[in-house]
Amino acid sequence: METHTMKNNQNIKNGVQESDIPLLTDHNVPEEDFFNTGLHVTVDNCKAIVLIRSFPHSSQKIIIKLLEHHPILSGRSEDAVFMTKYYKIDHPGVLEWGGSDIPVIILNQD
Repeated sequence: METHTMKNNQNIKNGVQESDIPLLTDHNVPEEDFFNTGLHVTVDNCKAIVLIRSFPHSSQKIIIKLLEHHPILSGRSEDAVFMTKYYKIDHPGVLEWGGSDIPVIILNQD
């Protein structure tokens, strides 16, 4: 997948925007239940569930539960859960994250 070309295309079909991603703010939710309200997506064609965790006294983070092996994120995750507080989605479907100069493409699952 040519992500650099897609990054400049602001019309990625089914591209996820930050406002599409459920926000988890209840710190009393057990960690194993985090993804019950997550958005089902594909990340570079790999099935995943995504949410944003925003707790008081903690940095907001995007959290991606990988349901399939991802060539980059799987190696940077623990128990198939990738998370980072360094992220941005300036264009629908283009997730830029700290630690990489190559964005991932995140799409709503049909």
